[in-house]
Amino acid sequence: MKSWVLFSLISGVFMGIGDSINKYVIQARSDIIKLLFFKFLFSTIIIFFVILVNKKKNTFGDFSLRGDTLYLVLLGSFITVFLVYSAFRGVYESPNVGYSSSLRTGTAICVGFIISYFYFTKNIKFKELISMLFILAGIMGLMLT
Repeated sequence: MKSWVLFSLISGVFMGIGDSINKYVIQARSDIIKLLFFKFLFSTIIIFFVILVNKKKNTFGDFSLRGDTLYLVLLGSFITVFLVYSAFRGVYESPNVGYSSSLRTGTAICVGFIISYFYFTKNIKFKELISMLFILAGIMGLMLT
């Protein structure tokens, strides 16, 4: 199995577990903005700890925030905050955590294919197109339930 497949599967498992935990916490406290704040605060602390225990001497040696990279990182930060906020709202308001997770994942797959087509590969194979159509059909099916 290729490593990207393994990491994608692990990510999917953690996304499902995280959505379930978020649903429980939001229902118990129902303040999404405070939950968002504490999630990012704890994530920052964890990342700082990971950097400290990292065996590499120069963690940021090859990384620089100049020119377009700085703007893209800032844009990505805003997108991340909006993504997490909208994911929390979707989980909170959905009757089933799986519905919001499936809709979010299916939409992300389609958007990823489209962006990949325009900016990276410039071609979509027939199997990929059929897969996207099945994903869209699944999203429509979930929206009708």
